[in-house]
Amino acid sequence: MRKFLLFGIGLPLAIATLLVWWFKIDGGLPVAVLEGEKATVGRSAGWVVNVTAPGQSGLKEVVVRLISGDRIFELERRDFEAGAWLGGGVESVRIPIEVDLGELEVPQGDATLEVLAETYGWRFLDRQIPTAGRFVQTIDRSPPQAQVVSDQHNVRLGGSALAVFRIGLDAVAMEVEVGDYRFPVVRGYFADPALALSVFAVPEDLRPDVQPYLSVSDEVGNSIRVPIITWIRGREFRDRTLQLSDGFLQRKIPQLYANQGLAVPDDLLAGYLRINRETRKRSEAQLRELTRNSAPEPLWDGAFRRMARSQTMSEFGDRRSYSYDGEIVDRQTHLGVDLASLKRAEVGAAQGGRVVFADDLGIYGSTVVIDHGLGVFTLYGHLSSILVAVGDVVEAGQVVGNTGQSGLAGGDHLHYSTLVRGVHVDPVEWWDERWLRDHVQSKLELFPRAAPAEEAKADGEGSS
Repeated sequence: MRKFLLFGIGLPLAIATLLVWWFKIDGGLPVAVLEGEKATVGRSAGWVVNVTAPGQSGLKEVVVRLISGDRIFELERRDFEAGAWLGGGVESVRIPIEVDLGELEVPQGDATLEVLAETYGWRFLDRQIPTAGRFVQTIDRSPPQAQVVSDQHNVRLGGSALAVFRIGLDAVAMEVEVGDYRFPVVRGYFADPALALSVFAVPEDLRPDVQPYLSVSDEVGNSIRVPIITWIRGREFRDRTLQLSDGFLQRKIPQLYANQGLAVPDDLLAGYLRINRETRKRSEAQLRELTRNSAPEPLWDGAFRRMARSQTMSEFGDRRSYSYDGEIVDRQTHLGVDLASLKRAEVGAAQGGRVVFADDLGIYGSTVVIDHGLGVFTLYGHLSSILVAVGDVVEAGQVVGNTGQSGLAGGDHLHYSTLVRGVHVDPVEWWDERWLRDHVQSKLELFPRAAPAEEAKADGEGSS
């Protein structure tokens, strides 16, 4: 009798001990945490949810849902297989979620991101899947305001334009898209902080039916694309054939390879083609980096100046075919204007600006690059000497070097380029005072300009 009594007491006690032991190692309810928790999300919302099951029970199911008013939107559901008999095999999980809230028609305003997580732990009373975390969110699906306020954007293929925009102050990313090319939008030039501008190009390698767009995004990723009404005129570029001689190859290739610290190839023609293709690409990539940043205001005053007493040898956009021993061996586009004058002629800055490069630049040889503000740059290549340094502020006409035949030049001349954020454009436009007034200056004068920083500071002193 005593044995049965002990058994009757001991068995429930053992079971109770096992349950206590089980729940102790189970450790309680699962916990959810948001990575980089943010209070507001846009139309294209993204979260990363980390869910942990304490102890050894492991996760069985995780549900992530968004609750807005009386509507529930299930965003993610994960099921996990059981592991050993003591519990599941997954103790923690990281769940990235990307969802289009506009497509789901989630209302704007406050909402709650709720994470439910079930484990393989034993529960007898509450059969509802436990809540691992709740996170209050604000849904903002409204894109920033964006409007093109300038008109008469008439551009030739290979040319430039300036456009003025009114953009909501909640915008954090702004650019002009022209095909695959991107041009920054600049704030702060006008007194009205909502106004912005961009100097952009229609590159010579695009079709004239390309449509430029203003693209604007806010902090939570809401975006809008507004077409910039632009009349683009097509253009025929010249075809030219350049003859490569053995004398030219023998004179140029050893020098160019030595400048790059490379061994001179036995096949000089193959060496030339590598430079004309690969070095050319590297030079253009370096130019894009050099011209990434620009003064937020124009540093020029009036039309850009062409080199004095010079003759045009090659035009912008010339389609060049390179011939050797009667065969075409390469084709490239000439992205500038070649100007010839006296040997070692003085080269003046086309306009005022700041020197951003003064060194060897691959195919261009000894080169000076000047920033004129708002993304406009000029390049002076094939120089025999450089008379300025990076950081120098130069005036229009100031001598920056002398013509030469460094780089891939076949004779003494200046290779002159105008660039907009690294994209070569036709310099002839910027040499034309009337073009500059009609296409650039008139748009800069559409609205009152912001006071210069020093003047604004002086105006604010003593005020209350």
